[in-house]
Amino acid sequence: MNLPILWRFLLKSYFQVFLLCMTSFIAALFVMRFKDIAEFATLSSDGMSIFLFSLYQLPHILPLAIPIPCVIASMLLFQKLSHHQELTAIRAAGVGLRNLLIPLMLGALFLTIINFSIVAEVGPSCRFKAKELTFKMTSNNPFYIFNKITDGKLTNAYVEIRTLRGGKKAKDVLLILNNRSNERLGIMTAEELLIEDDNLVGKNVSIVSSVNSNLDDDFDHLVIENQDSMSTPASSLSQLLQSAKWGMRPEYLSIKELIIRLHLSQKSFWSNSHALELARRLSLAMTPFFFTLLGAAFGMEIGRRHTRKGLLWAVLLAALYLSSFIGAKSMKHFPKAAWLLYFIPFIIIGILSLRSLKRISRGIE
Repeated sequence: MNLPILWRFLLKSYFQVFLLCMTSFIAALFVMRFKDIAEFATLSSDGMSIFLFSLYQLPHILPLAIPIPCVIASMLLFQKLSHHQELTAIRAAGVGLRNLLIPLMLGALFLTIINFSIVAEVGPSCRFKAKELTFKMTSNNPFYIFNKITDGKLTNAYVEIRTLRGGKKAKDVLLILNNRSNERLGIMTAEELLIEDDNLVGKNVSIVSSVNSNLDDDFDHLVIENQDSMSTPASSLSQLLQSAKWGMRPEYLSIKELIIRLHLSQKSFWSNSHALELARRLSLAMTPFFFTLLGAAFGMEIGRRHTRKGLLWAVLLAALYLSSFIGAKSMKHFPKAAWLLYFIPFIIIGILSLRSLKRISRGIE
């Protein structure tokens, strides 16, 4: 049998199903990011900024949209070959399972390299640019930050608003701000807040703050201000509410910057947040290779036995990795356990997939 022709057929069939599934997964996952895009669109009337922000969401989606189509494409390919007895005919012509798997695993390796480049370089860069674009748009709109506080995404303040209209006007506002410079709370109430040009205009505003007396045996001075109307640059309030540390977080760094910071860090490797971020990226990048192997191994088994046992195993092993990956992301305070959760599923998938292929190559039902 002419192997190049067979390999072209296998790769063509594999990538056809892969691209179809990936398109569907991208569309589904993109809908999940629609809330962030809609929130950003309320801040900006610039169509180009909205388009760029939407485009920056794509690298968040692709690393998750690539692995599942890999297992589906390889499983359907070998299920079809087995069901139509094409696999039997190919093996009768002297082509072993290894030669059948080589083109698919090379294709999976190509997807792994692409996935790694997205996870390691493109994703962090787009994440940083999206954050930078959001910061720029919210610098003159504190109402957007009020929504983040209400959703629990910012923890240095508390806000309560009776009505918020169009991101430009709010009524009955209560804002409690933790001033970390002097470790004191500040309170502001307003009957109405609205944005006019670049200014935040308030009506019937009350502000309660404190002044440090700088004396050991004295109390802080309490300052209470009542104003019928006030006007202040909107950016000044936004700067108080926003955090300036987001640009240094590991998830915004390229792979080169991540390795440099890891090398310069005084912390041990296993407890270093930069090392854990590197593990996350490597784990996510390796999924196309192992998921393709998983689909091929249990896809053949489905065709031979005509049962759903192989499908069940494939679903369980894919779910094992995804649940372990989610669990590892939430275990930042237990880095060694997170490392295990990132990579142990690959070992399990590899062992069980090779075991299944070995049984099939021996003709064991």
